[in-house]
Amino acid sequence: MKVALATDSNYVQHACVAIASLILNLDSDASVHLYVLHGELSERAKSQIKSCERLGALTVEFIQVDDSEFSDWPLAVHLTTAAYYRLALADLLPQLERILYVDCDLIFRASISELWHLPIDDYYAAAAELSCALATEYDNMNMPEGIRFNSGVMLMNLKRIREHELLPKYKQALLAIGENIQACDQDILNYVMAGKIYFLDQTWNLTTIPYREDVQYKTETDEQLKLAMKDPCCVHYTGRRKPWNFERKRHAFWFDYWRYLKYTPFYWKYPVGLLQKVLTGRKYERNSTECRLFPR
Repeated sequence: MKVALATDSNYVQHACVAIASLILNLDSDASVHLYVLHGELSERAKSQIKSCERLGALTVEFIQVDDSEFSDWPLAVHLTTAAYYRLALADLLPQLERILYVDCDLIFRASISELWHLPIDDYYAAAAELSCALATEYDNMNMPEGIRFNSGVMLMNLKRIREHELLPKYKQALLAIGENIQACDQDILNYVMAGKIYFLDQTWNLTTIPYREDVQYKTETDEQLKLAMKDPCCVHYTGRRKPWNFERKRHAFWFDYWRYLKYTPFYWKYPVGLLQKVLTGRKYERNSTECRLFPR
C-alpha cells in the first residue's frame, strides 16, 4: 500500500506518532511504502522518521518539494506551505495510480487495508464529509454543487487526477475563491473535486468536533456516527485541542496519541515520571519492548 504525508520540522514528532499507529495496526500480510513530502527536513528529522521502519513492514522515502511552487499561496494561521504539497502528488509520483494521503495530527486504530481497496475508479478521491455546520463556510466561495469534505484523510485517484489535469485547475480555484479562502488546500480541493468524491464513513476520519457538539452529516446517520465515536478507525485531532498540549479538557481519545508516542524516538523527550502517569500509571520495565526499540 502507498501512503503519503507532508511535514515540516515542527511536526516531525506527530508525524512519527501517526506512522507508528498506522504500522502497528497493519494486517500481518500487509506492507506500506511511505512517501514523506517536505520542504527541507534536517538529516536528524529524516533519521527520526526513518526509525519507524523498525516497527513493521514499512519503507520510507523522502520527496523534497519545491516550496516556490506555492510561495505566493495564502496560508491560514494554523497551517504551513506543507498543507499544499498534497496537491502536487499526481505529478510528484507519476508511477502511482492511487495513494492514501494522511495528515500528521491523527492516529489509526485499525488496519488501513479496507480503506486502501475501496472502489474509487470513477472518483477523484475518497474522503469523509464535513459536518453540515462547517460546510456552510463554503457558501460564500462560489463552490460548484457537491457535499463538502475534510482533506486530512484522502484516498486519491492519481490516475484520474492526471487524466483530468487538475493541477492547473487548483490554481484557477485559488483565484476564484480569492480572499475568502480559509482552509487552504481543503478549500481548493473542495472547489475542484466537487461531485467527484467517494464518501468515507466518519470512522476513517473522525474529527474532534463530534465530541464537542451535536453535528449532522448528509452521508451518515446519527446511529452510524455514534458507533464511529465509540470505536473509530482513525482519530483526527482537528482544532486547537491537541493531546500533546496537556489541556485540562482532553480529547476523548487523547490517550491513544501517547500510547503510540512510546514507539517513537520522541519517547525520551518527556520526563519518565510524566509518561508513567500519562501513559499507564505504572512503571515501565527497563527491558520492555519500548526501551529496546529506542535505547538511549
